[in-house]
Amino acid sequence: MHNSTKLVHSSAIRAEVRRHDNIQKTLTKVLKQLERVDDQHLKTGLKVYIHSVQAEAVCCLAVDKGRQAEEEESEERDGERREVFQL
Repeated sequence: MHNSTKLVHSSAIRAEVRRHDNIQKTLTKVLKQLERVDDQHLKTGLKVYIHSVQAEAVCCLAVDKGRQAEEEESEERDGERREVFQL
């Protein structure tokens, strides 16, 4: 894989991790604020919803990392094939 491609991929992964961390911090703050809600039914419903959003964010990050790894492996194999044919 070319260095420029690796750099782009690394930057994209770092940006995605930062975005994920920010989402998690924000959702944690929202969960803390929910403790102030008096209506138990509303509080429970909102907590369930926020936990599902957190789970989805984790899932999306894992899928993005997996897709990124597959692309890198594919590019490495293509580079190896080009090297073999140039010999």
